[in-house]
Amino acid sequence: MKKSGLLMLVLFFLLLPLSKITEAKLSIIPPKEMIEQSSLIVIGTVTKKEFSEEQREVSISVEKVLKGNIQEKVIDLKREKPLMYGWLNFDFPETGTKILIFLQQSNQLTPTGDANAIAVLDGNNLTLYKGSTMGQWTPKQYEEAYQAYLDLQSTQNKSDTNVPNFPVTTSYKMNNDGVTMPSAEAKPQVFSPFNTSIILGGIGVVLFFIYLILKRKRPN
Repeated sequence: MKKSGLLMLVLFFLLLPLSKITEAKLSIIPPKEMIEQSSLIVIGTVTKKEFSEEQREVSISVEKVLKGNIQEKVIDLKREKPLMYGWLNFDFPETGTKILIFLQQSNQLTPTGDANAIAVLDGNNLTLYKGSTMGQWTPKQYEEAYQAYLDLQSTQNKSDTNVPNFPVTTSYKMNNDGVTMPSAEAKPQVFSPFNTSIILGGIGVVLFFIYLILKRKRPN
């Protein structure tokens, strides 16, 4: 009886992280926090798009840096296919398309969040590339936030003709309809439920090995 109870407990801890990961497949980042959490925001043109089943490579010719610092005039992005999540946010329009892209630096430069990090530009107007509803925020609200940010940067930098290298840290207050006014304070929030799941999974594995050791030591 004790053995079966311990075994059920071990199985519970092993399966719990899988359920949590399934629920949290997409991290939900509100529109204004996409801007705040991005370490690099640029306008550029897709110059290379090479997609295969296991790997994707994209090159972007930088025309203007709206936030962050970068010396290169071409950004090369490369990603191997994740085993669990697939491609998610790593999808790009065809070569020759002018885009606004939000990037963050972790182990490598990558699109911010799991969705809505790329917008196609037509003049100074933008449309999300394969926009997705994230929680309570619709693609339209992301587009309104990005458009307000882009309009503000265009107003501030009308005289700039070369690729600039300067940080911009403007954030926005949001209401139910989208962006209202710029805000001087930014408080990024990251949705990351994986840490607890990993810890619980580790505990489950430890308990399982303890069970095996006790089983071996128990006299016949």
